[in-house]
Amino acid sequence: MTKLEDVPALVYTMLYSHKRDGRLRKATENKKLSILFDFPDFPPAALLKINNGDYEVMAVDNVEGISADAVIRGNFENAVELTRGMGVAIKLLLTGRVKIKGLKSAYQLLKILGEKEAM
Repeated sequence: MTKLEDVPALVYTMLYSHKRDGRLRKATENKKLSILFDFPDFPPAALLKINNGDYEVMAVDNVEGISADAVIRGNFENAVELTRGMGVAIKLLLTGRVKIKGLKSAYQLLKILGEKEAM
């Protein structure tokens, strides 16, 4: 397995606790989802693939021709703020500081990340 660094490592870490306690499997049962995180000021990009509760993250040096259900672009600092919650995400979108293609798929991921840890 290739060691993930930078954005790919951040994306992997973001979802790890959700997988460990079963929230990811519950939220993505019988679903497939792919999201490309592209922050030109902090390469490489990361391609997240979720399939029925499991996930993998790949480092992508060239995003040209990559097909994904959603693409999240912006500078790295603003993109990290997306993880702070839906209110911050909406603010970043409305001000144009983060651009999202495939909003419905990106929203699914934000919902998963917003779920509280199982007790």
